[in-house]
Amino acid sequence: MAVVRSLIWPGAVSFFYDGKVQQIYLGSGHKFTQETSNFPVNPPPVMEDPEEYEDGPEPTPLEEPPKEKEAVEGEDGEKDDEEEDD
Repeated sequence: MAVVRSLIWPGAVSFFYDGKVQQIYLGSGHKFTQETSNFPVNPPPVMEDPEEYEDGPEPTPLEEPPKEKEAVEGEDGEKDDEEEDD
């Protein structure tokens, strides 16, 4: 009996016995490479913490913010009718 293993495809084995050749593959489907790990040997250096952001208004407040007065007063002291009435 002669047994031959593939160096490129781990898990691929060929057998020769009594004039017959048989082949079997029990592997992961990946060719052999020198890299045995997908992770780097040394992790990258740890970065410093970022500067803190300033707190701003709540993007989804629980209460409706007060309406701003956008009406423009005319020369005679009366407000224009552009303001919405509640």
